[in-house]
Amino acid sequence: MLTLDDFGIGFSSLSYVKQFPFNCIKIDRSFVAAMLDSPRDRQVAQSTIALGRNLGLTTIAEGVEDEATASALMALECDVGQGHLFAPPMLLDEFNIWWDRYSSKQQAARAAGKIGH
Repeated sequence: MLTLDDFGIGFSSLSYVKQFPFNCIKIDRSFVAAMLDSPRDRQVAQSTIALGRNLGLTTIAEGVEDEATASALMALECDVGQGHLFAPPMLLDEFNIWWDRYSSKQQAARAAGKIGH
């Protein structure tokens, strides 16, 4: 899987989406963090999500720190959220422990019928 990180800033330009076989684009955290307070940043996030969908790319929003931002992104049909709301940055050993706990909780929730399969 090939992902274009920090889409919309710096060297992550639209020409790269055309030039390389990306599967995903990551919306830069600067747009995500401000989208609840800035109509312009919300529009950038919404347009990026629409672009990804139209090109058959998965869209990932960086910097999802709270439920309100996650809800706004779900309403815009963003595919994936990444940020402290879900898990902090961690080393591989820490991740493996976190993943084991997360997987166990998810399996228990499925067995109890709380989430779908």
